Amino acid sequence: MLPPQTETTRQWAARVTAALPALRVVVAEDEAQAAREISQAEAAFGTISPALLRQVCDRICRKIDWTEQVPPADTALFLRDFYTAQRRYLEREQLFGRPRADKFQGTGFKGSGEPGSRA
Repeated sequence: MLPPQTETTRQWAARVTAALPALRVVVAEDEAQAAREISQAEAAFGTISPALLRQVCDRICRKIDWTEQVPPADTALFLRDFYTAQRRYLEREQLFGRPRADKFQGTGFKGSGEPGSRA
Protein backbone atom coordinates (compact mmCIF):
# COMPACT_ATOMS: atom_id res chain seq x y z
CA MET A 1 0.00 0.00 0.00
CA LEU A 2 1.52 3.27 -1.12
CA PRO A 3 1.44 6.41 1.04
CA PRO A 4 -0.34 8.35 2.30
CA GLN A 5 -2.09 5.89 4.57
CA THR A 6 -5.50 6.23 6.14
CA GLU A 7 -7.35 4.13 8.66
CA THR A 8 -9.21 2.58 5.71
CA THR A 9 -6.04 1.50 3.86
CA ARG A 10 -4.63 0.05 7.07
CA GLN A 11 -7.87 -1.93 7.56
CA TRP A 12 -7.72 -3.17 3.95
CA ALA A 13 -4.15 -4.34 4.48
CA ALA A 14 -5.13 -6.17 7.66
CA ARG A 15 -8.05 -7.85 5.87
CA VAL A 16 -5.90 -8.93 2.91
CA THR A 17 -3.24 -10.28 5.29
CA ALA A 18 -5.87 -12.24 7.24
CA ALA A 19 -7.48 -13.63 4.09
CA LEU A 20 -4.22 -14.45 2.31
CA PRO A 21 -1.54 -15.16 4.91
CA ALA A 22 0.96 -16.31 2.26
CA LEU A 23 1.12 -12.76 0.90
CA ARG A 24 3.48 -10.17 2.32
CA VAL A 25 1.46 -6.98 2.59
CA VAL A 26 3.45 -3.80 3.20
CA VAL A 27 1.82 -0.58 4.36
CA ALA A 28 4.40 2.03 3.35
CA GLU A 29 4.12 4.99 5.68
CA ASP A 30 6.33 7.32 3.61
CA GLU A 31 7.99 7.70 0.21
CA ALA A 32 11.31 6.33 1.47
CA GLN A 33 9.73 3.07 2.63
CA ALA A 34 7.71 2.83 -0.59
CA ALA A 35 10.90 3.28 -2.64
CA ARG A 36 12.65 0.49 -0.70
CA GLU A 37 9.74 -1.95 -0.95
CA ILE A 38 8.46 -1.40 -4.48
CA SER A 39 11.42 -3.08 -6.18
CA GLN A 40 10.36 -6.43 -4.68
CA ALA A 41 6.61 -5.86 -5.03
CA GLU A 42 4.34 -8.02 -7.15
CA ALA A 43 1.65 -5.35 -6.96
CA ALA A 44 1.02 -1.94 -5.46
CA PHE A 45 -2.10 -0.08 -4.40
CA GLY A 46 -2.29 3.68 -4.39
CA THR A 47 -0.90 6.55 -6.38
CA ILE A 48 2.76 6.48 -7.31
CA SER A 49 4.28 9.93 -6.95
CA PRO A 50 6.26 11.33 -9.89
CA ALA A 51 9.46 11.04 -7.83
CA LEU A 52 8.85 7.36 -7.03
CA LEU A 53 7.85 6.66 -10.63
CA ARG A 54 11.13 8.22 -11.72
CA GLN A 55 13.08 6.03 -9.26
CA VAL A 56 11.39 2.93 -10.72
CA CYS A 57 12.26 4.09 -14.24
CA ASP A 58 15.90 4.77 -13.32
CA ARG A 59 16.23 1.38 -11.61
CA ILE A 60 14.82 -0.44 -14.63
CA CYS A 61 17.11 1.49 -17.00
CA ARG A 62 20.16 0.45 -14.95
CA LYS A 63 18.99 -3.15 -14.72
CA ILE A 64 18.49 -3.51 -18.49
CA ASP A 65 21.57 -1.40 -19.35
CA TRP A 66 19.46 1.22 -21.12
CA THR A 67 21.95 3.94 -22.07
CA GLU A 68 19.62 6.60 -23.48
CA GLN A 69 18.41 9.23 -21.05
CA VAL A 70 14.65 9.01 -20.50
CA PRO A 71 13.32 12.58 -20.23
CA PRO A 72 11.19 13.11 -17.10
CA ALA A 73 8.16 13.91 -19.28
CA ASP A 74 8.51 10.46 -20.92
CA THR A 75 8.85 8.40 -17.72
CA ALA A 76 5.30 6.99 -17.76
CA LEU A 77 5.49 6.28 -21.50
CA PHE A 78 8.83 4.46 -21.10
CA LEU A 79 7.47 2.34 -18.25
CA ARG A 80 4.30 1.50 -20.17
CA ASP A 81 6.36 0.39 -23.18
CA PHE A 82 8.81 -1.57 -21.01
CA TYR A 83 6.10 -3.49 -19.16
CA THR A 84 4.20 -4.13 -22.41
CA ALA A 85 7.33 -5.63 -23.97
CA GLN A 86 8.08 -7.63 -20.82
CA ARG A 87 4.55 -9.05 -20.76
CA ARG A 88 4.80 -10.01 -24.46
CA TYR A 89 8.10 -11.78 -23.82
CA LEU A 90 6.76 -13.72 -20.83
CA GLU A 91 3.58 -14.70 -22.68
CA ARG A 92 5.64 -15.88 -25.67
CA GLU A 93 7.85 -17.94 -23.36
CA GLN A 94 4.73 -19.58 -21.91
CA LEU A 95 3.51 -20.45 -25.40
CA PHE A 96 6.82 -22.22 -26.01
CA GLY A 97 6.52 -24.20 -22.78
CA ARG A 98 8.94 -22.10 -20.73
CA PRO A 99 6.77 -20.50 -18.04
CA ARG A 100 8.28 -18.70 -15.04
CA ALA A 101 6.97 -19.35 -11.55
CA ASP A 102 7.43 -15.65 -10.69
CA LYS A 103 9.45 -12.63 -11.70
CA PHE A 104 12.44 -13.83 -9.67
CA GLN A 105 12.84 -17.28 -11.24
CA GLY A 106 16.28 -17.62 -12.73
CA THR A 107 17.58 -14.43 -11.11
CA GLY A 108 18.98 -15.80 -7.85
CA PHE A 109 17.07 -13.14 -5.91
CA LYS A 110 14.64 -13.42 -3.00
CA GLY A 111 11.38 -15.06 -3.95
CA SER A 112 12.91 -17.19 -6.70
CA GLY A 113 12.54 -20.38 -4.69
CA GLU A 114 15.98 -21.39 -5.89
CA PRO A 115 18.65 -22.69 -3.51
CA GLY A 116 21.03 -19.93 -2.40
CA SER A 117 18.80 -17.10 -3.59
CA ARG A 118 19.82 -13.72 -2.23
CA ALA A 119 17.58 -11.64 0.01
